[in-house]
Amino acid sequence: MAAHKDTGAQPDRPANRLAEASSPYLLQHAHNPVDWFQWGPEAFEEARRRDVPILLSIGYSTCYWCHVMERESFENENIGQEMSDKFVCIKLDREERPDVDDVYMAATLILHGQGGWPMTVFLEPEKLRPFWCGTYFPPEPRGSVPGLPQVLEGMRDAWDTQRDKVISHAEEIANAVREHLGVSAKPATLSSRQIADAAGLLLRSFDRTHGGFGGAPKFPQGPNLRFLAEVVGVAGDDATGRAIDHALRFTLDKICAGGVYDQLGGGLHRYAVDGHWTVPHFEKMLYDNALLLEVLAISAKEHDDAFHAAAAHGIIDYVLREMTGPEGGFYSAQDAEVDGREGLNYLWTAEEIDSVLSEDDASFAKRVFGVDKGPNFQDPHHPSDDAKSVLRLADRPEHVAREMGLSEPDFHARLQSVKAAMLDARSKRKAAATDDKVIASWNAMMIVAMVRAGVLLERPEAIDAAEQAAAFIIETMAPDGRLHRSWRDGRLGPPGFLEDYAAMISALAELQAAGRGDGRWLEAAQKLRAEAKKRSASPDAPGVLFDAEPQTSELFVRTRTMHDGATPCGTSLMLNALIDLAEASDDAEPLNDAIALLESVSRSVRENPASTINSTRALLRLLRTEAPKAAPHLFAEPDDQEEPDFVQPEADFTPVEIYAETERVSVGPERPAIFKIVLRIKEGHHILAAEPGPEAADMGLIPTRVLVTGGAGIAAYADYPKGEPYRPPFAGEDAPEILVYKTDQEFEVAVELEGEWEGTPVLALRFQACTDDACLQPSTLELDVAIDPEG
Repeated sequence: MAAHKDTGAQPDRPANRLAEASSPYLLQHAHNPVDWFQWGPEAFEEARRRDVPILLSIGYSTCYWCHVMERESFENENIGQEMSDKFVCIKLDREERPDVDDVYMAATLILHGQGGWPMTVFLEPEKLRPFWCGTYFPPEPRGSVPGLPQVLEGMRDAWDTQRDKVISHAEEIANAVREHLGVSAKPATLSSRQIADAAGLLLRSFDRTHGGFGGAPKFPQGPNLRFLAEVVGVAGDDATGRAIDHALRFTLDKICAGGVYDQLGGGLHRYAVDGHWTVPHFEKMLYDNALLLEVLAISAKEHDDAFHAAAAHGIIDYVLREMTGPEGGFYSAQDAEVDGREGLNYLWTAEEIDSVLSEDDASFAKRVFGVDKGPNFQDPHHPSDDAKSVLRLADRPEHVAREMGLSEPDFHARLQSVKAAMLDARSKRKAAATDDKVIASWNAMMIVAMVRAGVLLERPEAIDAAEQAAAFIIETMAPDGRLHRSWRDGRLGPPGFLEDYAAMISALAELQAAGRGDGRWLEAAQKLRAEAKKRSASPDAPGVLFDAEPQTSELFVRTRTMHDGATPCGTSLMLNALIDLAEASDDAEPLNDAIALLESVSRSVRENPASTINSTRALLRLLRTEAPKAAPHLFAEPDDQEEPDFVQPEADFTPVEIYAETERVSVGPERPAIFKIVLRIKEGHHILAAEPGPEAADMGLIPTRVLVTGGAGIAAYADYPKGEPYRPPFAGEDAPEILVYKTDQEFEVAVELEGEWEGTPVLALRFQACTDDACLQPSTLELDVAIDPEG
């Protein structure tokens, strides 16, 4: 077909389209050479007038690689001019428009199987459908990654010379996104079985050595921790309860001892780049700290745990000191870098510690924080910089004190003195930038955490700060009852989303439960519930709540996210908010709404209880109310629940045989047993690899694991093979690949003593076998290897 040409010249650039933005992230880009637009009709109409594609760049203010791409490409005169000449360029803050971010992240995942920020998306201008997506691009090619100018040239050439194919491809991607983010399938019955399945999946992925779930990079996974804190008290048997309690408390121990927790100033960094919580990605997010604070406070109170209490107090102090604005709202985040260097203000050398403390205190600090063992951080982006140390504890403080031959009171007194002096010195360094916009849902999560921690740990000033934040949001960000997503410097951001309304309802209910407001906060919560229902409810599907108002979304799909990530999704937040509101009032309507909302997502909870973990937590809470009697069609007894859609094998059939090189091993203190096993896999079958990729969990599939059943005090580990890529034919051509074992596998298993030996531990292999057409039920086969205690 004939090539298309730009039908209108690019007008002279206005003084600054981003200068009036409420987002610091957009303001950061206001003066670079790219002719940026904000997301909205002006940009869309300009792209249609010029008949050019839209280049959408999505990021956020504390995103390290967003800053890198800005410095390398967007501030480059030639690249900036090329972007503006060939496209209408839109800069978007994902924190202000999570609905837009969700849509184009779904497209990126569908195309590439992975995503991240900055997200770089090319859209056709009529319906804003994506025809190509990516993430970070350097200014010139690096290995297999093309340079941004190459990408720009290729996308514009495709638009000009292959327009029909581009539009067709965009519609295919849009259809896949609609299916991914649209209304779910028919309802399914639910029971305590989903709760047990979710807990079991988390326990199987629990890292027994370093805590947390899965390998590097290690995220705190706040929604998972909150679920475990809820479920630990109602576990089906003592052994399961102990296992859940250990996984939760051990993970909290490792996080709070690690470098991912700011040992001087308090507060949690975004995640650890390693598997042992030492080196963080240094940005601090309000929501991460809120979710961890609540769980720490619960654990501290339940177990009288001074370490968890101290970590919780550290987060409270950090939020009050650095993340609370003069108007009362909580700021959203702090950056990962200073002067282009990751974590520069958090890092220390031995010489820097010597310059701050006395000789004795410096020696103490270097030993306690691991600096005496040498640096543990080398900036990967600036390898010529000197290596430095991220401060961390080797263990819980009482264990460190014992190793140093100090009493706990003496150790803690000295540690507090050293930390105060080092924090004072650090405060004189150039600090990371703070994103001072106030986001409604993140503030609400922190309000819940501050109230809960304030009550449990007797910190009334935390409750006071939470109440001030609530007053600011209700009075300033919802002046006419309609909640806004964000606020900064006197400017309101876009209309609020379902997650904002839901999280604020929970926050106000928490204040009511704490005896604050004399009924004011309960009344405000009830008004927000009515407003959310009016603005988010589906006109066609009872119980369904969409993420955004219909009139605010220019997107080709009205999103309804049901899976939880670093933060809970809007649906799961509203489920718990309605339960919170029912508990805080005598009104039965919120509970009825919660039942209807749960029914609308019941199929997703049934099939993926771990990836819908916060909705599964709501299910647990509803099972303890009158809901099962009110909706017997939705709630089933576990034994009555129909089986999952797995193929039922013939009795005793298994496509896997296990052979071990030994029949008996002995294990003692400091003396693990190591031996090899071979898995023989029947032709035509495969089993999931030990680390099949996150998509396997979304499919409800079980990875291969060596485990110990029966008894206690023994742990088993394995050096698992990687596996080979495989895309299930039934998942579709665009589905991401997972890793599986198709042929015989040989690997080492290590068995070691872990605690007090009890009962008769038995080694077993847990796996799930599949063919190209269907999957069998997960299986557990015992290894024919006896374990004896040494001696």
